[in-house]
Amino acid sequence: MDDEFFLYNRRTIRPKFKVVGFIPSVEFQKCKYVVEKVYASYPTEYDKPEIRSMLNLDWDEYLTKMKRRHGKAYYLLKAPVAVYFDGQLLGDDKALLNFITGKYRLEISADFESLAEKDIIRYFQDITDKYKRKFVYLTIAIDERVVGSMLFMLYNDLVPITCDNFLTRCTQRTPKFGYKGTKVHRIAKYSWIQCGGFDLREVHQPCENYAVPHDRRGLLSMCNQKRHVNNSTQFYITLNPASWMDYNYVAFGQLIQGAEILNLIEQISTYYESPTRKIEIVTCGEFVLCPTPTEDYTSALNPPYETLFTPYTKDDDVDSILSEKGLKSGKYSLKTDARAYLPFTRFSKMFDAYMKNDDQELECLDDARIGQLLKKMDAQPPVEEVSSNIPLDRVRANLFKTSNTFYYTSHIIF
Repeated sequence: MDDEFFLYNRRTIRPKFKVVGFIPSVEFQKCKYVVEKVYASYPTEYDKPEIRSMLNLDWDEYLTKMKRRHGKAYYLLKAPVAVYFDGQLLGDDKALLNFITGKYRLEISADFESLAEKDIIRYFQDITDKYKRKFVYLTIAIDERVVGSMLFMLYNDLVPITCDNFLTRCTQRTPKFGYKGTKVHRIAKYSWIQCGGFDLREVHQPCENYAVPHDRRGLLSMCNQKRHVNNSTQFYITLNPASWMDYNYVAFGQLIQGAEILNLIEQISTYYESPTRKIEIVTCGEFVLCPTPTEDYTSALNPPYETLFTPYTKDDDVDSILSEKGLKSGKYSLKTDARAYLPFTRFSKMFDAYMKNDDQELECLDDARIGQLLKKMDAQPPVEEVSSNIPLDRVRANLFKTSNTFYYTSHIIF
């Protein structure tokens, strides 16, 4: 039918780019930059591009879903980004550049790491401004080696009382009240992990409401003995959707970054649902965009981007299973992940000396200080010879009780 019969001109359907990906990755930022630049240059040829920014739990879930639906094409993605054109998958950043350079001459001169920094700050700022929600992190150690942090978003707008209790326990350092130093003591395979220990002081708190459903992985939920009883100490992190929990336990938060840490905990073997390895929350607290340096923060936590994704750390500077490649790819949540925590030193001979120093001294260790500590260890009087009349088992037991030495083993995850 001719256009002259229409009162208004027909709307022309223009092709559109869509970019879905992991916010801190350079590849995602490059794709976002390119499609926005193409649209700005040719607004009459293309619709405004659709951008879906995700942190790693959302990206993992999205990629898994698309692999199950569409198969091979998504398995071939080499970067944490998927680009669509007019509803069809193009591929990752390389596929997009091949598509664009086949039609236009394109020059790219942007600092994508800086763009990622601004994007991640904008992501958190939008959530904070719109919903007034807060964020907390839990730094996890397995067998006394730090493996990374999990970052959670709390639903303060839906369950404020429960969120305030959890946030207080994450920030408090009072013995038998805060979560710092507590253990992950139960792993129900394919269901949930249970944290918080057994010795925390209970605070009377009713089951606030059941507004948040247990419909996905990584959901935070408070444990209880029954409704309104012992509802303020231990908590769950779901491993799969659990609809049966919806009207029994109060869900109040969601994991948004650190999915690989939850995967690592889930893979640990159990004995009657008790993990066979020591899993500990070595530190925890509120994640804010502009942290103020205190005893628990160093000046390295500014600018705020570095508190979430450390762009670069040498393997030799990290005394845990953190790796340079993992840090570059955005696997670890906090700058504090790369800190040399007290129990995780590779200098086994110096561990006893470390135990006598506070955190401030440990953070400032250099070659000269290490040399002083080694000399101090060498100057200690020799251990007296063991009498042959003492049973060997008793000697071994005494040595085990008095020894604070841990031996370093190379265990780097790539």
